[in-house]
Amino acid sequence: GEDAARALELVFMDCAADADCNAAFPHLRDTFQRLVDRLAASPESVRAAHPRTGEMVSFEVGRNGVVLLLRAALYSADATRLLPLIIQRAHDGDYGPLLALSDPLADIDSHMSVGMLFSVLCAEDLGHISATDAATMVSEPLLGTTVLDTWSKVCGFWPQGELPAGYHEPVISDKPVLVLSGELDPVTPPRWGRLVAEYLPNSQHIVVPGAAHGTIMYGCVQRLMTQFIDEASVEHLDPTCVESLQRPLFFHSFTGPRAGVAEALQP
Repeated sequence: GEDAARALELVFMDCAADADCNAAFPHLRDTFQRLVDRLAASPESVRAAHPRTGEMVSFEVGRNGVVLLLRAALYSADATRLLPLIIQRAHDGDYGPLLALSDPLADIDSHMSVGMLFSVLCAEDLGHISATDAATMVSEPLLGTTVLDTWSKVCGFWPQGELPAGYHEPVISDKPVLVLSGELDPVTPPRWGRLVAEYLPNSQHIVVPGAAHGTIMYGCVQRLMTQFIDEASVEHLDPTCVESLQRPLFFHSFTGPRAGVAEALQP
């Protein structure tokens, strides 16, 4: 929750710092808060066109559903460019764009083994969350214990392995290691890369601006990785080549990121 909240806060901050985004979506943080407060008080029954079929579908929108969808979108820097527009539309009662945001997750079983996911999570993560950790999550303002509560139900019956002693101890090595973090990542943000690098004295930690969960496709990152593999060393890597990268431009309408461009192209 803490990491997802940080990534969402970066959306608010970056939109406010962008003159066009701020003009289109002023006070975006407040708009989001009003939306989730409203849905927390009273979930809404909605009818909207399915984004692929056009068929009218009925569904209920609640606070947790909205927050979890936004968290999923934060994994992709490209998807985040739509979030101000989606938040504003939902605030104004148009949940169609939010429904479209959920569509890629509808067939997640086709490209991800959920059973394998829980075999790993239940053994390595959920069983090691202390009562103190859980109590701390209650006060976390974005996700709270929503994910913990849901996954704990699954882990209550899902088969899981036994971890060897010392499994959660940090890896300590003097081998060369290149650590890459996406600045916008909602799940493995730079603070985790810094933590890993503390135990790897022959490492270099590079934070990639404008990247979220995954950095390999951004700017010079592939070149840095290739150089690292060829040289088996971080000694000569120059991370300054990532400094010019930035978040993709926010969309102000579904025609694109610049306000007025679509209108200017009209005959």
